[in-house]
Amino acid sequence: MSEYENSAIKARAKLEESKNNSKESNKKLIITLVIAAVLLYVGGYFVGQFIASNEADLSSVMSGLGNFLIVNAYYFASVVSIIMCVVGFSLYAKASKLAVKWDGEDDVLMDEVERILFYPGAIAQVMMVISIMAFGVSLCIFSTENASKNQILFTILIATGVMLLSFIWAAILQGKVVSLEKKLNPEKRGNVLDIKFQSKWLESCDEAEKLTIYKAAYDSFKISTYVFGGALIIAILAEFVCRTGIFPIILVSVMWLVQLIVYMNSARKH
Repeated sequence: MSEYENSAIKARAKLEESKNNSKESNKKLIITLVIAAVLLYVGGYFVGQFIASNEADLSSVMSGLGNFLIVNAYYFASVVSIIMCVVGFSLYAKASKLAVKWDGEDDVLMDEVERILFYPGAIAQVMMVISIMAFGVSLCIFSTENASKNQILFTILIATGVMLLSFIWAAILQGKVVSLEKKLNPEKRGNVLDIKFQSKWLESCDEAEKLTIYKAAYDSFKISTYVFGGALIIAILAEFVCRTGIFPIILVSVMWLVQLIVYMNSARKH
């Protein structure tokens, strides 16, 4: 038998195996969807019955919890901001000390610096999101019953101050991380205060770094799909429990659609 025939047989075998795997995957998907539909129906029925019989109690509990979070959101944000600030700058200092020892050839030391340097940048970005969330929750004090004008003013001022201070140290930390990255990798481009920083930074990365970023983006897309699905279910249930209205449902759905459209449009172009 010739080498060409052997290659053809192997190719047909792989194709057949691929078809079988595809059929098996489709069967598993259908079974999963059927089970999920049954569980959602049964779960929705019992949740509806429970809500109907305990609506007053649930509403009062959720209302009390909401008021507590609104009044204390800036306390939470302050504590988290201080902790993350200390941890972030400590890690940056550790990476900076190691970078001074780098002789330009020690790849092991360079990898360790890059590994440590990842965390301060991540901490800065996470803190920005937490600050905005806490500020947004604090703004809800305007709709809180029995809140005095002084309490409203105090809450808004403190929440604004916490958010701005968190933004300042996070921006400084992120700027330091980018500056150190540029010293270690002179080919890197971009200013952290530039609106197009992400694009310029990506363009200056090598192929291996770009591949890592693309893989991370795809992993984020996959997880976000599950998160949006769960958030949509929670938003629907929240309407029954807290009477939140249709806006959260529409908002989550629109965000999910935007993510899907952007992903599919990018996949079509590439």
